[in-house]
Amino acid sequence: MTDFPEITYENLETLAASAFALSRLCATALRADVIHHLKPDQRRGAERLLQEISARRIFDEGLLDEINLLIDRMSRLIVDGTTKVEIYQADECHNDGGGNWHETRRNEQAEDLSRALSVLLGLQEALYGVQDLMQAERALADLRRHI
Repeated sequence: MTDFPEITYENLETLAASAFALSRLCATALRADVIHHLKPDQRRGAERLLQEISARRIFDEGLLDEINLLIDRMSRLIVDGTTKVEIYQADECHNDGGGNWHETRRNEQAEDLSRALSVLLGLQEALYGVQDLMQAERALADLRRHI
């Protein structure tokens, strides 16, 4: 993934272009790491998102809602597929009791979804950035008309 441009008016076009690039990465992640891990009745949202991305309609109303729902669903599945394991290791002579530590382990589903989640969060950030700048422009235009 590339560095995310700063969210400023000067970078609005760059930010929008970055969102399109991230959407292609997101489509790949959805196909490779997400859709097959969802139950058939849970796939509709991810498949709709994939259709919108394929049609290049990433700024359409409602897409961010779809992304947010998918992020929530994926996050729950990642948590469900993640366990903490306590590891004990005795010292060589069993004198001092050795040591212990915790490891976080994920099943295959959680690992795949985690990988895709970071891409989806990047797209979400880019879309929110563009939306925020556009809403700020409209609000300022309204304010100027009323002053």
